[in-house]
Amino acid sequence: MRTPHTGRESDLGLVRGAARRLGLQSAALVALAVIVLVAISTVLVLRQQNASAEALLAQATTRADDAQDPPAGTWLVLRGPYGLETSPGIPSALPDLRALDEVARTSRTTTAVVHVGTSEYLVRTVQRDDTTVQAILDLGPQHDQRSDLTRVLLAVGAVGLVLSAFVGTLMARRAVRPLSDALTMQRSFVADASHELRTPLTLLSTRAQLLRRSLAAAGADPSVVKDADGVVADAARMTEMVEELLVAADPWTNSESAPVELTSLCEELVASARDYAESNEVTLLLDQPDADAVTTTGNAVGLRRAVLAILDNAIAHTPPSGTVTVSVRRQGRDAVVDVTDTGPGIAAEEVDRVFDRFHSSHHKASRRSYGLGLALAREVVARQGGRITVLSTSGSGTAFRVSLPHN
Repeated sequence: MRTPHTGRESDLGLVRGAARRLGLQSAALVALAVIVLVAISTVLVLRQQNASAEALLAQATTRADDAQDPPAGTWLVLRGPYGLETSPGIPSALPDLRALDEVARTSRTTTAVVHVGTSEYLVRTVQRDDTTVQAILDLGPQHDQRSDLTRVLLAVGAVGLVLSAFVGTLMARRAVRPLSDALTMQRSFVADASHELRTPLTLLSTRAQLLRRSLAAAGADPSVVKDADGVVADAARMTEMVEELLVAADPWTNSESAPVELTSLCEELVASARDYAESNEVTLLLDQPDADAVTTTGNAVGLRRAVLAILDNAIAHTPPSGTVTVSVRRQGRDAVVDVTDTGPGIAAEEVDRVFDRFHSSHHKASRRSYGLGLALAREVVARQGGRITVLSTSGSGTAFRVSLPHN
């Protein structure tokens, strides 16, 4: 058994893990926001720079009288009746002679990006009377500005990312701390209740065994001795269930899995529940269509508890002279346990809610009601890779199915 101190530490570990996950999620959201911000900023800056560059070149080509005095950052090319004139320092591979020829021929203004080595230039070519004018702008400074803006945004985003992860983790720890306290209280209650139950169960089991021995030694009626054997077996199963509750309440402990022979398990459950069924005037039957053993891998105590909850529910809601049948067989890759009764069935609006915790349809006296039994049974079976379903229901009865992986 885990001590309260150890359970407290495990709860704090769960809380820290949850806080870290929430912090990382917050950081991921901030990172996504930064990426979107950088993308939007880059698009806006790019559009603004393109508009400014085109406006600058349009103004340069409109006002150019000669190529010797271009606007800052640009070069001019004029080709007319007196030849070709270029601004000083024009980059190599420029001017764009193809653009000059095309515009001179068509008189249609063109704007294009020209790559020269690793540099980019925006080139605008227009026809003005008998002169073809070409303005060239170096796009390198614009690229540098965008790179600087991107670096600044990424740096700010990185700082925000770290801060959001840190603050998010702190806030998450404060938010989930009450959950840690609640988990600790829950586990302490389960541990205390199990400890208090162990002693009377041990005494009950011991007295039942002594009673059984006394009856056997005194030559009592065999049916009485058999009933005493049933009491001894039930006391042992109750002790096992208490141990299973401790395991289920501790997330750091896994239930032991081993091959479970479902046919034998159901035989034991039917035998132990027969007296209860007879007290309710209900006939309890076991159907074994498969001659071979039907086995699965799981925790026998948990599976016994789950099937018993369904069986108990079926007996409780079957009227006198009714029948409850437990069927064990293999179906495809599954090991299947069906529990069928001849009770009043389940209301159509309740079928999807019968496995909900604390759900009850007690407001309909003629229908069955449910509490924790089926909800706990579903959780136990799900932990062992299986599922519980309402196979069918009508006014003449209901069938529940437990499906588990077959060995």
